[in-house]
Amino acid sequence: MDWGEILTQLLVVAITVFLPVLIGLFIAWVRPILKNLDENLANRLGQEQWNLVKVLAEQFVLAAEQQGVWDTMLQEGKDKKKWVFNKLAEQLKQQGIDLDFDAINAAIEAAVFQIYDTEPVEGPVEEPAYTLIGG
Repeated sequence: MDWGEILTQLLVVAITVFLPVLIGLFIAWVRPILKNLDENLANRLGQEQWNLVKVLAEQFVLAAEQQGVWDTMLQEGKDKKKWVFNKLAEQLKQQGIDLDFDAINAAIEAAVFQIYDTEPVEGPVEEPAYTLIGG
């Protein structure tokens, strides 16, 4: 076994061990920042309008994810975010909600975090309501 293979295997093990820890630390660091931003924007816009912004952002993020499966143009993360940003800004303008770039960006980031937050599900997990064919 040469040094290249040894270093490659060592790097794979190091990434496998440390990546979950780093992701956990990142989430622990980002969560209070997003909560503070959420409170500030809710105070600035009013809770009802801010809730509308968050719901719209989440729907556009989900739509971009779904569209990215079919549209090769939206398969890259930056393109998806740009698409979501443009759609959200357009919809907010139609609703008469005036937000700056940073506030729209924060709403999108909060939506992504909300959708992909991987906290464990509380309570028992139910069996699926279907059966596998041949199984």
